[in-house]
Amino acid sequence: MRKVEILMSTYNGEKFVEAQIKSIVQQKNIDIHLTIRDDGSKDDTISIIKMQQKKYPDRIALVEGENVGYRKSFLRLLDFAIDADYYGFADQDDLWKEEKISRAVECLENAEKPICLYVGSLEIVDSNLQEIDAKDISSIPNTLGSLFTRNRFAGCTFLFSRTCKELAQKFSKLNYPQNQMSDHDFLVAACAYSCGTVILDSQKNILHIRHSSSVTSGGNGLKKRFQTEWNYVFNRRNVQSTLAKELLEKCSDKMPIGKEQLLSEIASYQHNPRTKLRLLFDSDMNCGTFVCNLECKLKVLLNSY
Repeated sequence: MRKVEILMSTYNGEKFVEAQIKSIVQQKNIDIHLTIRDDGSKDDTISIIKMQQKKYPDRIALVEGENVGYRKSFLRLLDFAIDADYYGFADQDDLWKEEKISRAVECLENAEKPICLYVGSLEIVDSNLQEIDAKDISSIPNTLGSLFTRNRFAGCTFLFSRTCKELAQKFSKLNYPQNQMSDHDFLVAACAYSCGTVILDSQKNILHIRHSSSVTSGGNGLKKRFQTEWNYVFNRRNVQSTLAKELLEKCSDKMPIGKEQLLSEIASYQHNPRTKLRLLFDSDMNCGTFVCNLECKLKVLLNSY
């Protein structure tokens, strides 16, 4: 039976975290362990986690931390992870179907490269667990360029190999300003695409709860979507080019030449008009949605990519 380590960051999640923990530790046919880093909660989140620890003392570990934001919190969790065959991320407010992890392990066992990432699809539900949408990621262009145009994956569906985790762990101490920090899921996916392989699965084994208090970027309604897109274009600055530079510095020895070349172009586009033109018109940068492609081009033109 494979050992799987799940990494969860919590913040003021008292309403949801107990049910999510139970859905994780009750996964079928998996030796599962959950490490939680609390990001300075001010409600009863920690007390609830400790109650679950008493019920599952061998399966749950808790790290109580200061508030650094979910991006840095998830990256710091990589340093607290126990030794396992595979690793994954969990949000505090979802519910996992009992076969979620076993399905991902099955797919990863057939991967041909040691650095590999599984990405699943999900059902999007409201706070009453009524389905409001679904996200099938199997049709998203499965390329490094697509990812760097827009990360359309949900980190809560990820499962990745030990070698992928070790690669991502090189970035656990990143300390850029929040508006320049890569999300944990973008970083892990970038490691896998740059140096290994990514498996996209249409099967939906997670109920992703969408509600207005979410600490990540999901939310409700057109106003929330507009705010998210505005923030992405005008406030999130140089995230892609910064990560490209970090990847080249830390992982270039494991990269195929073609991927190293693309990352070099992303890292240096601000200083080379020809490179900027290539990024604007390269078909490999298509992420599958017109709006996201357009926003990427705008960020390149604004030198904020």
